[in-house]
Order: sequence, then C-alpha cells, then structure tokens
Amino acid sequence: MDALEEQLRATPPSGLSRLSETELRDLVEVLAAARHAQATELQAAGEKAYAQIPWLLRGPIRKIVS
Repeated sequence: MDALEEQLRATPPSGLSRLSETELRDLVEVLAAARHAQATELQAAGEKAYAQIPWLLRGPIRKIVS
C-alpha cells in the first residue's frame, strides 16, 4: 500500500485494501508506466511547441522557461 500511496501521491481509497499483494503490485506498475508515458508525451509536446517559436526568440524563451 505504501508504494501505491507514493504513486498516487495521496492516500489510496480504502476499497483497494481488498486487492491481493499481486494485484496491488500490478496496479503500482501500471500507474508508474502511465506516469512515465505521460511525462514522455508532455516533453514531446513541449518540444513541438518550442519548434514553432521563431529561431531568434528560442534562446531567450528557453532561459525564461527553464
């Protein structure tokens, strides 16, 4: 349950306590994979948006955003 709480960044719903250890482990793995995929997509979207900025403004904008 601690690993699940860490992935959720909140207290898990009480109903999840009925899951077996294997099911909880699988749920934690799925949540971790989803967070990783989300971060990857967010990074790609940011780079795509950055590519739309005129070349001369990219450096200053990157400094402001970073």
